[in-house]
Amino acid sequence: MLIHIYRLFFLITMLCCINNYANEGKSICEPTDCSHLCEKKSSNSIDQGFVIRGSYLFYQAMEEGLDYLQKLHLGGSPATKILADVKPEGPDFTWNNGFEVGLGYIFPQREQWDVLLNWTHYQTHCESSEPFISPTDTNNTLKPLWLPFLTGSLASQSAVHWLMHFNTIDLTLGRNFFIGDWLAMHPQVSLRGAWINQGYSAGYLGANSVNNGTYFPVGPTTFMAHWQYQAGGLRFGSDAEWFLSKNFALIANLYGSIFYGKFIIEETFDGGFGVSGAPPLLILESVSFHKSFFRVRPALETEIGIRWQMFFSNEERRAMIGAYYGLSYWFNQNMLVNEFLSLDIPSGNSLLTPFPVEGDLQLHGLRIEGRFDF
Repeated sequence: MLIHIYRLFFLITMLCCINNYANEGKSICEPTDCSHLCEKKSSNSIDQGFVIRGSYLFYQAMEEGLDYLQKLHLGGSPATKILADVKPEGPDFTWNNGFEVGLGYIFPQREQWDVLLNWTHYQTHCESSEPFISPTDTNNTLKPLWLPFLTGSLASQSAVHWLMHFNTIDLTLGRNFFIGDWLAMHPQVSLRGAWINQGYSAGYLGANSVNNGTYFPVGPTTFMAHWQYQAGGLRFGSDAEWFLSKNFALIANLYGSIFYGKFIIEETFDGGFGVSGAPPLLILESVSFHKSFFRVRPALETEIGIRWQMFFSNEERRAMIGAYYGLSYWFNQNMLVNEFLSLDIPSGNSLLTPFPVEGDLQLHGLRIEGRFDF
């Protein structure tokens, strides 16, 4: 047994000597060839310098919970069956312009860290209206969805208007790196501030209200509201760049944000009640509502598009243009409060209950970007 152990030890020793002889004159720790890494770096970014960028936005903003009336069409016969066709109506959401501007810096070294300060501004306004419907038309009616204690059950004419100012400021830290020969990632984290101001108004004509079991005609009634969300938080995500060549790349990204901020809501209900008499009297009524509170809100953003870039001055400068389709989704940004009307049967009087209206805000559309690194 001992002889076999000696034989095995002798064989291992001989193999080690042969291996050392074969590698004589060679360095085991030879420097790694990184020429392929250099090519990747130059096709993704300049080595260091400043960044100036700007974007044109052509977006459509939409928000849930902004319906202002229901159109009712009655058909059929009371003796057999009544058919009701109900269609909610809201603002006609339009396309509007916006912009982004940013200034940043790319740090030297191969890590390709960069920092960017970016401001996004977008504003929109839209409106809608319904033409006059005669009170004698029993088959077609307009049911207001706001001011139930002033307008009662029906209206003969109505209109709505919505506007929004949208602003965000981001201080972003990111890094470029490749995960393949042609695919690069650019993960980023941002400190983000958001200011979203909204205004909404709805007006009605030819309605009525009930009090003590008696219906009263009313004059023009309006509902006006303004609410804003001022918040700060974190934004995180990544760009993905698939290089078709050194100049062209397909782009996709996904970002998530979490905010903590303050809602401020102000609402006013105005109307006038007609009272019979000689001459007829008009009693004006106005109700104001104010509320402020803090809430956490999330948001999601994504884009897909194509980008072209060109390097010059020994690859120390870069010019870039891109076109992208983007979607931005902000949860629970509609903070309007409606008043639900109920009738007290014994007295015939109207009772009011606050009814919060919640809805998400969406922005989507085209972004055209220009950028210069130097």
